Amino acid sequence: SLGLKAATLAGLLFLHLPILLIFLYAFTTDERSYTFPPPGLTTRWLAVTWNRPDVWEALWLSLQVATFATALALVLGTLVAAAMVRTPFFGRETISLLVILPIALPGMVAAFILSLVLCWNEYFFAALLTATDAKTLPVMVASQTGSQGINWWSMAALSSAAILPLVIVAVFLEKYLIKGMAAGAVK
Repeated sequence: SLGLKAATLAGLLFLHLPILLIFLYAFTTDERSYTFPPPGLTTRWLAVTWNRPDVWEALWLSLQVATFATALALVLGTLVAAAMVRTPFFGRETISLLVILPIALPGMVAAFILSLVLCWNEYFFAALLTATDAKTLPVMVASQTGSQGINWWSMAALSSAAILPLVIVAVFLEKYLIKGMAAGAVK
């Protein structure tokens, strides 16, 4: 019905409003970052942010930490799941590879995405363990305060840089998630 569609659209807009605002403020000028909607849009702050070498170091460190933690969680989780359902019979390894792995792949992709998002956005351990020697992107975003207050444009540009890799991974792996949901609906 039309009312349901309108309510769904309103809900989606409400849920995506913070992300929209982050990207919007990443393109605003410094003196106008306190008005909504920002009257003048510019790419100046994105250029400033992307040209900072510490941003690239934080992005690389975040990528390394998230990839390693995600791979470790996925490998250990898969091995534990395989050990839990293991029953002794002839040809088990071949059947596992040919039958169980393709069935489990969408679930593994979903676990990969969730683990990657959680590891990528991890702030507490990153702030505790790496705040002095190395900064991941969440720590760098949180540190955008100075003697003049919060640098909203810098925080928005860094947040945009932190969001984009996750969006790219999710778009790339979306077909596996859809396939897994469709397979789960049929069963």
